[in-house]
Amino acid sequence: MKKKNHISFISLITILIIQAFIPKIYLGFELYAMPDIILIYIVYLSFVYKRYYVIALGFILGLFQDIISQSNLVGLFAFNKTIASYILGSIGLYDKIWNNQIKTFFIFCAFFIHFFIVYYMMYDRLLTPLIHIFKYSFLQSFISIVLVLVVNRFILIDNKIIK
Repeated sequence: MKKKNHISFISLITILIIQAFIPKIYLGFELYAMPDIILIYIVYLSFVYKRYYVIALGFILGLFQDIISQSNLVGLFAFNKTIASYILGSIGLYDKIWNNQIKTFFIFCAFFIHFFIVYYMMYDRLLTPLIHIFKYSFLQSFISIVLVLVVNRFILIDNKIIK
C-alpha cells in the first residue's frame, strides 16, 4: 500500500511540473489555449480512487495550480477543481453501467462546466460577451477531451479511463 501512495506522490509532482511548463497554444485573435494536465489527471484519479479522495486531491491540485499560474484570483482553480472532482467522481460510481460514449460525453460536460466557470471569472463580463466565453470554454473542453482520449489510448496501458 505504501508503494502505491509513493508512486502517486511522484506522479503528482510530475503532473504539477508538466502543468507549470506546458506551452500555450496560440489560436488567433489574442486567444490562447493551455491544456489542463491537472484536470486530465483528475479524470484518471476518478477511476482509481473513491470520490472523497479525488475531491481532496482536486482541491490541493487546484491550489497548487493557482500558485503556479495566477496570483490575482487565488482560489479560483482550487474551487473549480473541487467542483470538477466531485462531478468526475461520479464516473467511478457508474463505471460498470455507462458505455464509453456516455462516459466521454460526461467527461466533456464536466470539462465544459470547469472551463466556463474559470473563464467567466477571469474575463471582464462587460468587455467580453458571454458567447465568447462559451466558445472558448467549448474549445478548451474539446482540446482536453482529445488529450484524455490520447492519454487513454497511448499512455495508459490498461485503458483505465475508457475501456
